[in-house]
Amino acid sequence: MGKDWFDNFIPENIRGEIKDVFNALLSEQEDKFVYKENAILTKTKEEKVLLWHNALLKDKEGQIVGTVSSGQDITKYKEIERQYLQNLEYYRLLADNTVDIIWTANLKLEITYISPSVKRLLGYEPAELINSSAEKILSKSSFLEAVKTLAEAITEDGSLLQKDLRRFQILELEHICKDGSPVWCELSVNFLRDEKGKPIGLVGISRDITERKDKEEEIKNYLRELEIFYKASIDREERILELKEEIMRLKEKLKAYEH
Repeated sequence: MGKDWFDNFIPENIRGEIKDVFNALLSEQEDKFVYKENAILTKTKEEKVLLWHNALLKDKEGQIVGTVSSGQDITKYKEIERQYLQNLEYYRLLADNTVDIIWTANLKLEITYISPSVKRLLGYEPAELINSSAEKILSKSSFLEAVKTLAEAITEDGSLLQKDLRRFQILELEHICKDGSPVWCELSVNFLRDEKGKPIGLVGISRDITERKDKEEEIKNYLRELEIFYKASIDREERILELKEEIMRLKEKLKAYEH
């Protein structure tokens, strides 16, 4: 009691700002500062953040005679907010700079978030795809495969099958770029769940595997050619054996005529 509030309980770096707020409050700009957050100093000089509710005290003539304030300690909540914003910025930077596409969708396969990397891969701006069905960027057969996979993982009452509770789904789906060209992607997909574990959406990462699929197709074509060549070689060997046997029979007949 009796100590100067500003000099003893307000951190030096914001002391001038808080004095300005107090003076503004006394000049009846009460509506601007009914609620105000600011740091204070405890007895041990530790900083705490309080949310203040401020009001003016007036006499019978309506003259301001003072202020009354009640403060709620929100230090813990401000720290949680700081960490959340820090993590949010980290994941935003990660999503903005990764080559892979990070996305979320609801259980109707409507896109609710998609990272900016979709522009590089598919040619769409993220805003063009938000709230759109995944059918917009998948080939018909791949969209049907996605629908089938989702239906197989969820029971009739909307819960997950026991075997799918923790398991990522890995899918290879053909995407269609904005210019109509196809791109193959490998999708790592998991469910977003509410507090009761019930699925409410999907989160996934899509990676361009077009080059890998092209190489796989080259290998398949090469193996098909080898198989044809091998079969032709076997057929030729069998034909040679048949010719040898025919020659042996002719030789036997020739010997018989000579005798």
